[in-house]
Amino acid sequence: MVDLKATETECCSCGCRSSCVLSAVEPEVLAGLAPRIQRVRFGRGETILHEGTPTTGWAILCQGGARLTASAEQGKRVLLRFCSPGELVSGSPLVAHVLSATAVVPSVAGFIGRETVGELGRRCP
Repeated sequence: MVDLKATETECCSCGCRSSCVLSAVEPEVLAGLAPRIQRVRFGRGETILHEGTPTTGWAILCQGGARLTASAEQGKRVLLRFCSPGELVSGSPLVAHVLSATAVVPSVAGFIGRETVGELGRRCP
């Protein structure tokens, strides 16, 4: 994993902006939010989120692709779906992760802290 420096233009001029979960956020609000998004690069097969770990906020797939899986009986994993850039790969920012997310190709995920998610909810209801 390699941390990437966040810049205002990464979100505001992103190629998947129209399909992103943040697409309804006004550009001015998004520009203020962008520096607080921690972008992390993942190699193919690396885990983005671990099922059962505490949630610290949202994880949005910025580039690449991810596989979402959950535990099943007898230690098996169940494939839930695949995610594309712009999609939320984490669940509620208030409970532990109920699934795991794994990069299926080299990917970048943007992590938004719980406080920033709350602020975003208040500013863009």
